[in-house]
Amino acid sequence: MTKIEKEVLKWHKATFPNATVKDIADKLLEEIGEVLSAKTNNELKEEIADVAIVAIALLDRFGTSLSEEIKTKHAINKKRVWDSNGKR
Repeated sequence: MTKIEKEVLKWHKATFPNATVKDIADKLLEEIGEVLSAKTNNELKEEIADVAIVAIALLDRFGTSLSEEIKTKHAINKKRVWDSNGKR
């Protein structure tokens, strides 16, 4: 787990101590919607960061970290065949 992941989790647990997995998953969907509706590059970057922050909190509930899951999934993705548009 990275330093920023630890910092995010400390803040999240202190700020939202009663959040359930469903609460966090609902927030993730909300943030993804905000990514899709972003109007500027700065807004888009902020909303993508929000998605990552919420994903960190959600994955922690499953006893894992965003960096570990990215590492695992990236290894899977590298073995797949993709076209130049990112489709399989």
